[in-house]
Amino acid sequence: MTKYFRYIAIILFLAATSCSHKEIICPASENRQITVLFDWDHASGAAPEGMTLYFFPAGSREQIWRYDISGPNGGPVELPTGSYRMVAFNSDLPGIEISGKDSYSHISANARRASSGDYIASTGMLYGTTVSQLEVTPCGVRYSDSNGTVKECGQSIVRCHPDSLATAFTLLFKSVSGLERVASATAILHGMAPGIKIADRVPEGNGASLPSQLAFNTAGHEMTSGATGFYPADAKGITLQLIVACNDGKTYSHNFDITEQIMNSPSKHNVIIMIDNISIPDGEPSSPDDEIGGIDVGVDGWSNIEIDIGVTLP
Repeated sequence: MTKYFRYIAIILFLAATSCSHKEIICPASENRQITVLFDWDHASGAAPEGMTLYFFPAGSREQIWRYDISGPNGGPVELPTGSYRMVAFNSDLPGIEISGKDSYSHISANARRASSGDYIASTGMLYGTTVSQLEVTPCGVRYSDSNGTVKECGQSIVRCHPDSLATAFTLLFKSVSGLERVASATAILHGMAPGIKIADRVPEGNGASLPSQLAFNTAGHEMTSGATGFYPADAKGITLQLIVACNDGKTYSHNFDITEQIMNSPSKHNVIIMIDNISIPDGEPSSPDDEIGGIDVGVDGWSNIEIDIGVTLP
């Protein structure tokens, strides 16, 4: 019987001292190193040269932390223990300016403005990701992923999934007659958003104009170009302006309403605009039936313009 009670005592002792009953004691340290890793499964093929990370503390008067990490994979950063919200985006785009860096909800990416008017430069593809709740503790990290799932990691690893924040616009003019008379051509998207709020991925504003130079395929009767910018905040009244400078020194302009193509695009990250069956004017356009701002507008939709349309982009 004594031996039996001895076994019971040993079992109770082991149960009392097992890991499940121990209080976890974390090392006391104000600053902790965490590792932010980027998984590019939402943006296959992306390989930015570097990423910029902003950590906004929960306290309004606390310091905002910024880190620049080279390469697309992420890396270690050091933060004081506390609560944060994080924004990260690629840092290799000269066509982008960052504003609102004082808060998580205000930080925005903006296309650089041209020398005049509402023209903006092509931004290049912007990628971004956020962590809305991040707790840095002496024992590791606790954070909410993009699906709202709370994750904890004793190794202090935060995994993020950047996605496209900008839109790649592909412009295709097919079955173009009279292309042999064209010396150069420019396409301008009117009604674009000049910027986007990174945290909630909402485009800001309308009315920006995004120009791009067209390349010719004379044998195939096609003109193509590509530009990257921000999807319109309000996809209504979006127009594509085609400006052609002909070999005879005359310049013509034609506007196309592309609202329906924008709204019906299956993706907001990759939009293809197609204009089919157009004819470049041979000489003066048809007799004008209206006059707008000193520009004769012919019944065939072409305008003969005599102004300098050059735009110096930043």
